[in-house]
Amino acid sequence: MALRRLHDSLCSLFVTPALVACTLLSACPCCFCVLLLPACVQGKKWYTGPPPDAPSYPELVSASDVSVKIKWTPPALPEAPPAESKAPGAPQPRAPKEFVYKVEYGYKYSVSSGWEVAANNVRVPKYTIEGLDPNTTYAARVYAKYAEGGEWGPPSASSWGLPTLTQAAAAEIRAEKEVRERGCVGACFSTHPAAVDSPNNLGTTSASTKRP
Repeated sequence: MALRRLHDSLCSLFVTPALVACTLLSACPCCFCVLLLPACVQGKKWYTGPPPDAPSYPELVSASDVSVKIKWTPPALPEAPPAESKAPGAPQPRAPKEFVYKVEYGYKYSVSSGWEVAANNVRVPKYTIEGLDPNTTYAARVYAKYAEGGEWGPPSASSWGLPTLTQAAAAEIRAEKEVRERGCVGACFSTHPAAVDSPNNLGTTSASTKRP
């Protein structure tokens, strides 16, 4: 954190002189601003406006006995405000172009005791929450903010039906996948009886599964 604060302080001290120098020495490809500006300007969080709206409700994509994969729809990006001047060289207004997401989860039946942060720097609208308990139903919610800066927006609606599989069901799925990957049928089934003895080879559990 101390290094980050020092970096930001140096940027604020030198970025304006660097811009002036670049304007005066633009014909010189080796001027010092070529080295200074990428570190200070490109990495600077410039957005200070209102946060984005909430993402959509997280949907269950897949599950194992120790993880659930979810996806959601990003909120809408804002439009850039109209330019105050169309004169050549006049600064043009900008609008954020990317989101960063924070994913929280908790037990479905005791989420009031608090949410756990699974990740707070997710760059795509999907995430796999890992390290969960087998045969347990979880809840999840997602926040968004602009990658260019600003604060977190409101949380999404909570997804209350995210069940992990039982260990036996997860083992069936792994065995069935191994059979498919090996490209065999008859002889391979005898090696993995759990994959064929169950009437439900998918091994999924109901969203109403209660925590043991």
